Amino acid sequence: MAGGNPYQQPQGYPQQQPQGYPQQGYQQPYGQGQPGMPGGYLKPHRGTMLIVFSILSWFVCIIFGIIAYIMSGTDMQEMQSGQMDPSGMGLTKAARLISLIHFIFFGVIMLLYVVLFVVIGASGGMR
Repeated sequence: MAGGNPYQQPQGYPQQQPQGYPQQGYQQPYGQGQPGMPGGYLKPHRGTMLIVFSILSWFVCIIFGIIAYIMSGTDMQEMQSGQMDPSGMGLTKAARLISLIHFIFFGVIMLLYVVLFVVIGASGGMR
C-alpha cells in the first residue's frame, strides 16, 4: 500500500456505505419534500412579519391588524398540525394578542365617538 490512497479499501472487500446515508439507487421515502408529511419540510413561520403588521396597525391603519389577526390564526393552526415551523409560535400568539387588543381599543373609541355625537345632537348641537 505504499504510495496508494490510505483511505481506499483493499481490493476484495465489499464497498459499504456509512450507516444513515442513503445508498445510490434508492428512491426517496414517501412524502419527502411535502409539507406535513413524514420526512418532509416545514413551512417557515411568519411571526416577525405578523408582529410588524400588528404594530403597524396602531400607527398606520387598522387594516394591518386585521391582516395580522387572520394570518396568525391560520399560522397557529398550521403549527399545531405540523405543517409550519413551531419556533415562531410565541411571536404569532403575541401578534394575535396585540391585534385583538387594538380591535377592542378601536371599538371602544368608536363607541365613545358615537355616544358623544348622540349626546351633542340630542342637546341641540354645539352653540
